[in-house]
This record gives sequence, C-alpha cells and structure tokens, in this order.
Amino acid sequence: MNDNVDSRADERTVLLNGLADDLLTPEQEQHLADLLRTDAGFRREYVRFCQLQTQLMWVSAMVSEPGTTLTAPVDLVVEPRAGRQKWRGRFMTWTTLVGVVAVAIAIGLVRTKPEPLTKVPIGVIASVQGRVRVLRDGEPPLEVSPASLSQSGWPLEPGDRLQTEFLESAAVVLADQTRLVIGPRTILSLSEKSDNQVRLASGRITANVAPRSADHPLTFVTREATVHVLGTRLELLAVPERTDVAVTEGKVRVTRTADEATADVGAAQFVAVTFTGPLPVIDWPLAPDLWSEDFENGLPPGWSGRMVREGLPSGSRGAVEAVALSGSRGRLVAAASPLRKQGLFAWHADTVLHLTYRVPPPAWFHINLLVRSYHRPEPLRAWCRVDPELWQTKPGEWRTASIPLSEFQFSGVELSGEELGRIPVQLSFSGPVDFPGVVIDEVRVDRSNRLPWDDSPSE
Repeated sequence: MNDNVDSRADERTVLLNGLADDLLTPEQEQHLADLLRTDAGFRREYVRFCQLQTQLMWVSAMVSEPGTTLTAPVDLVVEPRAGRQKWRGRFMTWTTLVGVVAVAIAIGLVRTKPEPLTKVPIGVIASVQGRVRVLRDGEPPLEVSPASLSQSGWPLEPGDRLQTEFLESAAVVLADQTRLVIGPRTILSLSEKSDNQVRLASGRITANVAPRSADHPLTFVTREATVHVLGTRLELLAVPERTDVAVTEGKVRVTRTADEATADVGAAQFVAVTFTGPLPVIDWPLAPDLWSEDFENGLPPGWSGRMVREGLPSGSRGAVEAVALSGSRGRLVAAASPLRKQGLFAWHADTVLHLTYRVPPPAWFHINLLVRSYHRPEPLRAWCRVDPELWQTKPGEWRTASIPLSEFQFSGVELSGEELGRIPVQLSFSGPVDFPGVVIDEVRVDRSNRLPWDDSPSE
C-alpha cells in the first residue's frame, strides 16, 4: 500500500513540475485535468504548488531590482500529503502562469464535487433525481447528480441556493434532521444568518420538520407569506401571487406578508394565501398509506371489469379482466377501481404501486390515476404510466411489477396554474380493444421505496 501511495505522489510531482516547466505531453495534460476534476486532495496540492511558484516568481523579480540583496532559493522543499518530495525551484514563464490560472478557472466552472466549506455546514443533499444546481455567492454554479453524492451526502452552507428543473428533484437533510423534498422547477435558498429559515422563491417542497422549541421555530418564507413551524409534516407551493400550505401532521401558523393576517393550519387542512382577501382554512381527508385489492372474494363493489377464476397464479382464487369501456366506441378496454373522492391512498414521494398482471403479446396497457388536489373535491387531473416492459411477456405469463408513483406523468389538458396536493381517487388499467384485455390478479400500494436517509415512520 505504501508503494502505491509513493508512486502516486511521484506521478503527481512529475505532472506539477512538468506543468511548471511547460514540458507536459498531451496525454499528461489530459491526465492532469482528470485528476483536478476527480481528486479533491490533488486539487489542494495543485493550489499550494501554484501559490509557491507565484511566490518564487515574486522573489525572482525582487532579485533583479537594483539595490536589493534578496536571493531566490536554489531548491524548495515542501511536504505533500503522501510524503516529502523535492520540487526544483524552476521559474514559470508568464505564459505558463496564465495557462495555469486558465486551467484553474476551467476546473471551477465544471465542479462536480464539493470544495472545502468556508462556513459551518447547515445540512446535506441526501439524494437527487436528475440534477440539482447549487448557487453559492462568489463561486461558479455547481450541478449535483446522483454520481457526485457520497454516502454522507453533499454538504450545504448557509446562504446556498438550490434550483431544480422539469423532472428533477432533490432530498435535503438539515443539521437538526429536518427533511426537505424539493420538487421540480423549484428555487429554494437557505438562510445566510441562521439555521431557522428556508426561503421558497418558486416551486414546491415537502417538509418533515424536526421538533423545535417555541422560541426557535423553523420558518418557510415566500413572497406572500411566512410559515412558522415547531415540528410537523407539510407541503408548500409558491406560484406567482399565491402560496399554498397543506399540513399532514401537527400545526403551523401562516402569516401573510402584506397585512400580517394569520391563520392556524392543522393536520388535514389547507390554506391558499394571496396578497388580499380572506384566508379560509379548508379541510381535506387524509388517505391511508397502504391500500390493496386481491379479488379473492369476487369483484369488489364499484370495480368495473370481468371477474376471472381460471388460469390464475398458484394460490390465487380471483382476478379482474379489462372490458370494453362504455362510450369509447370500441377503442379501449379497461378495469377500474371505484371513484372514491376522499382518496384511495396517499401519494408520497416514496409511494410504490405493486402489480401482478397478465397481458397477451403484442397487447399493451396503460396505468392511469385520476387525481384531485387538496382544495378541489372534484377530480381534475389524470396521471399515466406507460412502460414497454409491462407488455413484453410470453403468452400466459404472469408478472409482478413495482412502480414508484414518482414515475407517473401528468396527461391531458393542463389547467391554468399549479395546485398543491395529489390525492388519487381512481386507479384504472386500459388498453386497445383489438386484443384480449389485461388481467390484474393483485394490486397493492405501500411506501416500500423509502429513501435510505429517511428513518421517519410511515403515517
């Protein structure tokens, strides 16, 4: 092992001295750039080397001035991380120095790993879907991807700003173990001065806030409102001229910025804050985390489809088959749950749909969710999951799929403006009428996709 460490130290010394002497081959230049991108220890060693070379240049310039008695050292001995090495005191030309600075700037522009923090860390990015951009004053933007996360996460400083785009999300754990799930197209910043404020410029977050004392609440700030939290679970949405707050556990106080009007919002309640007007607190039903149907005792009340008793998986006594939809002019077949306005099950970031099914090739099927929002009782939005893997089966083969709800995409006509909350009120399976329909033996929903960092219990 020591031999490996020494060989790496020798290799890096050769690269740095070659850079100073302008003697690197194209292959060595590429290797140097790769090390700077991937090795934080070597980046620190590189910066120290550049600083020392700059100091030597300054000493050399002083020697050339008339009347000075300064002399530059012939050999400069430093102590790298891997052991003592001699670096010859060869002076870089100004052209080489400019090149070194350019490389340093280029590396800064494409940072993929965190630099040493200059402030006390306020939390970490624990997981990422897609990418999340971190903006820190005085530094180039950083894109954090799943590959750039260490086991302990990506450290955050006070004042950091996080930004996601379409289909991107991130999970953040603050120092007090408060957990934030940042949704797509969201801009969020952590307070520069304290650990008790999060500013939501736009977009949505879901928060599981650790218990706090009454004199030290966590506050979420938007343009329209401030939300004071002592420990609870809630969702926030900030859109132009409106802030939505929904609470699933505990209680929060919402204060409107314009006139300091307040509203207390408890579990299973919602409020929309605008610049003027009332602050009505609306009740919405809490749906269960777990839900399942196995059709063992026949077709459950309200389900559409045809009951199947033969050709089932071992141990099964019943399944439901899709049938032609009324009014579809023979284009589609479907099996569907009843429309339950209070909600079939809760939609969390880690909710998973498990499905045992059979579909004859080359038939296909969609999985559809009809979803309502917190403050509208009527279903308004449809979400759909289409996956080629669902229909690539052998004749008569039964398969089981586990599908995170996070993979469902909105379909249909977009409504004006975003709304907070997704409450699935109906689940259906549909396909073309030209082939025999999909048969569902069992469907189950749970939270089995829980993130490793989230040790909070299910509701």
